[in-house]
Amino acid sequence: KIDPADAEGNDTIGGSGVVVVGDVLVADSIQDDDKGSDSGSVYVYSRVNSTWILQQKLNAFDGSSNDKFGFRIGFDGNTIAVAARWDDDKGADSGSVYLYESSGANWTFLQKLTADDGVAGDYFGQAVSVAGDIVVVGASEDDDKGSNSGSVYIYASEQGSYVLQQKLSASDGKAGDRFGASLAVLPHQIVVGAP
Repeated sequence: KIDPADAEGNDTIGGSGVVVVGDVLVADSIQDDDKGSDSGSVYVYSRVNSTWILQQKLNAFDGSSNDKFGFRIGFDGNTIAVAARWDDDKGADSGSVYLYESSGANWTFLQKLTADDGVAGDYFGQAVSVAGDIVVVGASEDDDKGSNSGSVYIYASEQGSYVLQQKLSASDGKAGDRFGASLAVLPHQIVVGAP
């Protein structure tokens, strides 16, 4: 049982996302209050023999109340992508994703992603997945094909930073589809849910 020493009531450890790759486990705590009420945080654990040891706690450098950093987590072993779909950089609840890379035993902040065309209520970060040098982010309430039709953004690593490669929307997309509410990245394939 993993029980962070600094956990408090209603932190909801592991309530939105837990990802394990090899001997590293990443768990959310979206209602943690380190940067304000429900600002959110993420715990990174490493397995030593049969015991999971806290390696690092991650917080958004610009976190604020109700961002819920950690709402979704993408992890491939070398890169952690942490979604804060209620972040407000492009308007209320426009959303963002924070990228961290491994540096020995530590995780270092690399980059913050927001949609170039993001607006209030897009929920960029509703879903996030990482595969190698690719980060894929769902914005399920984007309105390109009608209100809340949804879209997906694909970023690729280029010389140490992630650059938008392509924006996807469903060819038959329409209002309310929420394309990008869930997703998975496989070698040479992206699977997108539209509930």
